[in-house]
Amino acid sequence: MDYESYDVNQEQLEKAKNILDKYQNLDYLIVGNTTEEKIDNLIKDINQSIRNEKPEFTLDRLHTLMKNYFKGLCETHGIEYSDNDPLDHLVSRYTKFISKKLDSDLSKAILKQAGSNFKKYNMVRNKKSYAHDNDILNSAESLLIYRNIVAIYEFIKTIEKDVL
Repeated sequence: MDYESYDVNQEQLEKAKNILDKYQNLDYLIVGNTTEEKIDNLIKDINQSIRNEKPEFTLDRLHTLMKNYFKGLCETHGIEYSDNDPLDHLVSRYTKFISKKLDSDLSKAILKQAGSNFKKYNMVRNKKSYAHDNDILNSAESLLIYRNIVAIYEFIKTIEKDVL
């Protein structure tokens, strides 16, 4: 077959590329069904913003989801916390607990760093998201933050399922 004789329709090729690019973020959708309608609605709303390529709309809701998630983990494992604890304190308390169950020093270091990152995430949520009347963080940085928070979340879900 003589492939050189085929004309490549650049417009169709560009459309196909755009469709593929649009779905590159679908790997970062949050998977989960809970028994809590509030949490399920948060997940659906976050995922819809990612599908719509609007990660800046996820930052405040992802924060709420993570705070609920880490409170639940603390309760499940008998880790003391206060309802007023900021997200980074919940993450740090949980990661101290879970680090004892991990094999890799690098995994432990990544989780320790996550505690620091979640502290900075609190600031982004309060000063650069739709949580308040703020100047909003740009899409590229919002997506970077979103992906990193979700990566920690997915890792912890796996550890909870497979290790504990």
